[in-house]
Parts: sequence; C-alpha cells; structure tokens
Amino acid sequence: RKLTQESELGKFLDPLADKVLVITTLVAFVMLDTLIPIWMVIVIFARDILVTLMRYLGIQKGMSIRTSRFGKIKTAFQMIFILIIIMIFIVRGSGVNYHHMIDDPYMKISPALSIVMSDHPQKWLIAGPYLLMFIITILTAWSGIRYLVFNWRTLLPPYKAVKK
Repeated sequence: RKLTQESELGKFLDPLADKVLVITTLVAFVMLDTLIPIWMVIVIFARDILVTLMRYLGIQKGMSIRTSRFGKIKTAFQMIFILIIIMIFIVRGSGVNYHHMIDDPYMKISPALSIVMSDHPQKWLIAGPYLLMFIITILTAWSGIRYLVFNWRTLLPPYKAVKK
C-alpha cells in the first residue's frame, strides 16, 4: 500500500485472509457458547465461499472485481463485534453462571430471547454474543446477496478470458 502497488493475486488473497480469520474465530465461538447456533457460521461461511468463487471466476475471465464499500463496512462490523464478543467471554470467565437457565423447558424456542426477557442481572452478558452474531449474520447475508446481484455475470460461461 505504501508504494501503491497492487496485484491481482493480492486482491484475491487479502479478502481471503480476512475470511479465514473470521470463520475460524466464529467456529471457536460456537464451541465456547451454547447459545450461538452453528447455522449462523454456516450462513457466513456459505457467503464467503460464494464470494471467493465469484472472485476466482472473475480473475479467470480477466475481470477485476473490487471489494464494495458495503463489504468493507461488513468486515469492519465483523471485526468489531468479534472483539466485543471476546471481551464478553473474558468478563464471563470471571463468574457469570447461566448454564442452569438453558435447561429450562421454556428455553427451547429461543434461548437468547428468553434470557433477554428474563430478570437475570447479567442477561446482556449471556445473550450479547448471540445478538451480536445475529447482526453479523444478517449483515453478511445481505452483503452476499448484494455481491451476487452486482456480479452475477461472473457465474456465466465462458470461465476463461476470451482472447480477441
């Protein structure tokens, strides 16, 4: 960046590195918190695979697909929310106990919503990661839909650059 040099490989690998970092962190969150469902990570992972495939096809066709402003905003929110979730986990490690609430039969519908509606004194520390993950998932899905709408031509044949 300092020398204002870019390569097609760098344009492909930089967002890919962000995706790998985010997905591995989100998988760790699912393993650390029983309230965070795996479907959220699957939605984010599916979007990232779709975007990476479309970028690869764009490179094969000789098209340059740049990251949109919305995609950059989505990534910034992901990174900020991941940091907040990590901080919540650290605070939880100091003694927030909520596992007895998950065994409640009324919790089967929506555990996080039930916790938010409860009078538990630390309800935001308990449901916070779920709510932040939900926002990340919605932003990511919306970003993927926008990416698909604006770049759908990359999915059409031919899949190699046409020589003139």
